[in-house]
Amino acid sequence: MSRKNMPRLYRRGNIFYFRATVPHKWRTAIKALEIKFSLQTENRLLAKIRCRFLSNSFDIFFREENLAKITIAQIHEVAREYFQDELNKALELVTDVIDDPLINIDEEIFGLHKSRKKLQQTLTTGKYDELCTHDAELIWKELAQEKTDLEMRDYLRRTITKAMILRKSYLLSELTGTTYDGYTNDPIFNGIMPTHIPLHPMSEKEEEADKNEQPSLLLSDAIQDYLKLKKPIWVKKTIGDNLRSLNLLTSVAGCGKNIADINKDDIIKVRNTLMNIPAGVLLAEKPLDKKYIDPIDNTGTFEKLSYTTQDKYFTMIRTFLKWAVDEERIPVMPGSSIKIMKNHKTHAEGERDPYSIPQLEKIFSSPLYTGSKSPSRRAKIGNYTKQDAYFWIPIVALYSGMRLGEIIQLSINDIKLEYDVWFFDISRDDDDDKIIKTSSSIRKVPIHHQLIKLGLIEYYQQNRAAKKTRLFYEIKRSASGGYSDNFSKWWTRYMESTKIRTPNTAFHSFRHTFIDALREGNVNEGISRSLTGHSSKRTGDVHSKYGKGASIKRLKTEIDKVDYPFLETHWSAIKDAL
Repeated sequence: MSRKNMPRLYRRGNIFYFRATVPHKWRTAIKALEIKFSLQTENRLLAKIRCRFLSNSFDIFFREENLAKITIAQIHEVAREYFQDELNKALELVTDVIDDPLINIDEEIFGLHKSRKKLQQTLTTGKYDELCTHDAELIWKELAQEKTDLEMRDYLRRTITKAMILRKSYLLSELTGTTYDGYTNDPIFNGIMPTHIPLHPMSEKEEEADKNEQPSLLLSDAIQDYLKLKKPIWVKKTIGDNLRSLNLLTSVAGCGKNIADINKDDIIKVRNTLMNIPAGVLLAEKPLDKKYIDPIDNTGTFEKLSYTTQDKYFTMIRTFLKWAVDEERIPVMPGSSIKIMKNHKTHAEGERDPYSIPQLEKIFSSPLYTGSKSPSRRAKIGNYTKQDAYFWIPIVALYSGMRLGEIIQLSINDIKLEYDVWFFDISRDDDDDKIIKTSSSIRKVPIHHQLIKLGLIEYYQQNRAAKKTRLFYEIKRSASGGYSDNFSKWWTRYMESTKIRTPNTAFHSFRHTFIDALREGNVNEGISRSLTGHSSKRTGDVHSKYGKGASIKRLKTEIDKVDYPFLETHWSAIKDAL
């Protein structure tokens, strides 16, 4: 028999507390926002009896009459209280982000910039965010039962939206290491700072459980609680990856299973499944087919997930289980010693082979460069030739060593000239849409003389004259928000169609090829790292943290040492074809 949830009953450690919000019209009179005190017991049943008695007395004492008219001062008061509460929640989120090894801080900063910008735009359109509108409606219902004052309701929505914008500004200041001092340009919220990490109300399932037993909680419900907490601070890609990994856990263990019943055998089965499923079958939208779960026959010749991807998904599952332990949903981490076993046949992206000389010769003598059937049939031989994004991106990767995402997200303003040296300026430059992998990825990469010889500067100038905002504007962003996803898939299909692809090479192989070419050109390691955006491998390398680094002229001299003499005839043929 289920019992009614008691939202005013809280537990801190082993002691139960009564905590209730004071109605707005009484707060000035009693000079308090809430009433909170210890129930002085560890016994859940006794705590519930005391809480029920106090809750009834509280409601009788503070019974409100409907307010005739809502004033702007009242809205400002409740908005400040709302903002204070949201800042306290944000403080908790910051702690979670810092402690979560799976979260890419730069990506989260990018996501916060973007969502804050969208909220700011709603202030000009009046079409407020769904979450802000929902929160404003809850506050309005508490203020008054009458809903006829449309102007004041709209003003409340607008004020709550401003509070959410400032909440994101606080999160950004914490994640970027800048100072948030509580002072804003909006007098409503001026001076408000986080005060504490909020208590969480007990769930109904916690109330059902005996104090000496773990609460009965379905795995699927625990996952929903986890995602509800984490989604506001995750970007789309992180959400998608976590949905896939947690979908695997529920597919293996069963969504109807209690989370407390997850054991070592379940985790071993998850590990075995990850190590043997084909790449591409793990989806966020639906359960994994039973035939892939802990397969007995793992000798198939299909392409499996890379070790890096296996380890990423497995770590996400372990992070979820660690959260469950921290939240006291389960007593211990099941299968804490279970790990993904690294297979020498499994290549991660970082372990991709460089392209071989025969592969490079085939790539740059393929229809993409000598003439294809049409823009949609690039792998077929024909008379169509064009210096567009598909043409340039592989060549830029070969002569710059830049990551695919860095190349595709280049804006027109990222092509710059300094001391007679053309270069790619890889930075965020106040562009919220860009994703920079690490702080060391921010750099200047001189444009190789072969790229200039092939006409890249002319291509840039044409796009600038056409008022394009991105250099490779033809490549659209994917549904997950990334620039590289669509081109990466296209490149894989193209390499398969032209029969050039091998299991251990991918577009990232251009980067490995470039690094090998730097070594062949006797470019020292420090310059190589500056060009490729790699941080120093040496722990405590203080020299890498001081100074501005090599000059653009020095970098230009060094990058021009990258040479692929076996491709000279191909470049001549490509220029003739154009």
